[in-house]
Amino acid sequence: MNHTSRPLQRPALLALCLFLSGIASARAGEMCAAQADLDALSTRMVQTDLMVAALECDASTHYNAFVKKFQRELVAGNRRMNQFFARVYGPEGPKRSNDFVTRTANESSERSLKRVDQFCAAALEAFNKSAAIDHKEFPALIRNHPAAKVSGIEACPAQPAKTKKVGT
Repeated sequence: MNHTSRPLQRPALLALCLFLSGIASARAGEMCAAQADLDALSTRMVQTDLMVAALECDASTHYNAFVKKFQRELVAGNRRMNQFFARVYGPEGPKRSNDFVTRTANESSERSLKRVDQFCAAALEAFNKSAAIDHKEFPALIRNHPAAKVSGIEACPAQPAKTKKVGT
């Protein structure tokens, strides 16, 4: 292959990559997950949001208390999130999981920069709520947090229960 044809191949390769990423994005909107997987993704989103708050709002003491108190739930959620990405993306799972966490952190950081007072007030409210609840209330805390909305992934419809025919 001669080197003069390479510059012409790059735009074609770029166009192909953009086309394929468009297909992947369209497919992501069609993806569904079990409620337990959505809860795991939401848990990581909230944890990341509160981690950004620890840095942006000088709330590291609150964040550390949150992580210490709910360490078991956070570790289990992270494990389930990684299993979800491995199931959906196979060998690309770890990369997709890291991309998800990075995108979540970037979105939280952008929100904090746009309205730092509101962002920090919401984080302080979440920290105060987390300090006042016990472990069984953790799922409700996560589901009600504004950062817990997983975009592009919907809950899979429930499968109807199979019934057994009783002898005739």
